[in-house]
Amino acid sequence: MAKQVFSRVQYLQILNEALRHHPRWEAGMEFVFFPIGSRARDAKLITCTGPTSCYGIYAQVEHVASHLCEVVE
Repeated sequence: MAKQVFSRVQYLQILNEALRHHPRWEAGMEFVFFPIGSRARDAKLITCTGPTSCYGIYAQVEHVASHLCEVVE
């Protein structure tokens, strides 16, 4: 099955939408461009905010998304 192709902004939106639907989602959890506050074209990578105890949840969401989506520059 071919991966769907998305821009960086679209991929970030997909990650955050999937994260909000995760059963262990908490307020304050979000994927963001890094450095924090940067625009998509200036971002070095995507990182997460929120409690460090939730890093496993971020990893789950990103793992699934990375197998379904491809990001184009």
